[in-house]
Amino acid sequence: MAKEAGRGHDPSGIAGTEEGELAVECPACPHPDRNLPEDWRASQRSFIYQLFIGLDANFRLRNRLVSTHERDPSLADGMAYFVPRAEYVSHIRNFINQNEMSSCSGFQAMFLANLKNTKGLRTTGVVGVTCGRHGVWCSM
Repeated sequence: MAKEAGRGHDPSGIAGTEEGELAVECPACPHPDRNLPEDWRASQRSFIYQLFIGLDANFRLRNRLVSTHERDPSLADGMAYFVPRAEYVSHIRNFINQNEMSSCSGFQAMFLANLKNTKGLRTTGVVGVTCGRHGVWCSM
């Protein structure tokens, strides 16, 4: 990842890489100050500059807790599309004993989010965010 992003030619090297800097943004999506006209907000057709994102989740994913971070460290902690481990762990600790999230009975995902057979699992689901127009993965 670092090689493809050209970090070897940067004087600060890999150590100077910011979180999420290795992620590739969708070049066709609207980015203010990059590929939009200066007066895009005042335009009568400003809706054409709207960003569309799509979410996809897999609540059946089961990632077993078989190792520790010390024995198996991440190679890209906080780089590209990966969330920094420390922030992720502190966020997850807020939801360890979370009960039913919704009373809606029409969504199988709500049932799967509260599975009982989760002992020994690191994660029980994953969500991805993409550009809704072009299918490019979105960074943090």
